[in-house]
Amino acid sequence: MFARTVSAALLLIALGSTIAGAAPARPRIRVDERRAEWGTRIQGDAFEHDFTICNDGDAPLEVIEARPGCGCLAVGDLPAPIAPGESGVLRVAVDTSRLLGDDLLKTVTLKTNDRRTGAVVLELHGTVRELFSVQPQDLVARVFPGEIPRIAAELQPATELGGEILEVTTNTPGVRVETRAVPPATDGGSASVSKTELVIEGAPRNEPGLVSVVAELRVRTRDGQTRTAAVRARIEHRARWELSARQVSFPKEEVAALRDQPDRPALRSIELVAAAPGFRVTVAETSVRGTNAELFDVQCVPVEPGRRYRFDVRLVKPFEGRFARAKVVVRTDDDLVPEQSFELRATSH
Repeated sequence: MFARTVSAALLLIALGSTIAGAAPARPRIRVDERRAEWGTRIQGDAFEHDFTICNDGDAPLEVIEARPGCGCLAVGDLPAPIAPGESGVLRVAVDTSRLLGDDLLKTVTLKTNDRRTGAVVLELHGTVRELFSVQPQDLVARVFPGEIPRIAAELQPATELGGEILEVTTNTPGVRVETRAVPPATDGGSASVSKTELVIEGAPRNEPGLVSVVAELRVRTRDGQTRTAAVRARIEHRARWELSARQVSFPKEEVAALRDQPDRPALRSIELVAAAPGFRVTVAETSVRGTNAELFDVQCVPVEPGRRYRFDVRLVKPFEGRFARAKVVVRTDDDLVPEQSFELRATSH
């Protein structure tokens, strides 16, 4: 009887050890080809690639998320849970109309339930040549309140495919785009080649800011294909008066020197300039705000009243801690943008 009891106990112990030592079932992701090469393509050419995702584990693999690294990538449907030993496909499309340049690298980051491997990064690499060359290359309009921003650029086919522009559109609110044929000019009796002009026109506004514009060109090329090309521009709405900097910094060396020589505070200066032609501005008030405001002294010096002022900023007190921050608010008599500000920062170590 005793022997049977001992044998049964040993059997239970052995069985328990076997169960405790068994590893839980887990998925294991494997992607043999993590980079897709699209070579050299013309703006608007389509490119798609199917990435094969394998499961080398012993539990179903789930692709939870496929996050593209830029708006030029479109990710297809996520694969269904992949059984052990099986594989699934993830399709990624590249919108080359949004790209231009050599050696471009775009990524898609996969998040799965394989916690041991972690995130997997898929890469798409290649070169995109422009369908049209644009002159000037830097398309920017800088305008003041009340002015209508307008940009005109010359378009020329950049490849042997040529191109007939069928349509030009933009999704930028308040901006109109159009193309028009420029009649050929004559020079000494010989006719020049006709040109296409792209015109981008925005609406006037009072508040400063930057507007990014993307004009989408739908083009029929000589090979019979319809392609899409993008032309980028920006509109800079400027205030009638501007500050020469948005931050004044005092490094740790000057903070340390202030402790040794408190009667010799460090000095920094920035300027206020009336930027719009013929505009005059008067500084009505200058105030320092923030929990560390008492550490700084700011004086407004009229350099050219109505057109130019200088702000002398001094760090007048040492402080405890690593950083000290404050903000200087400048108020003027400008009814459109009456107030602007710049930051003060000091570093102790």
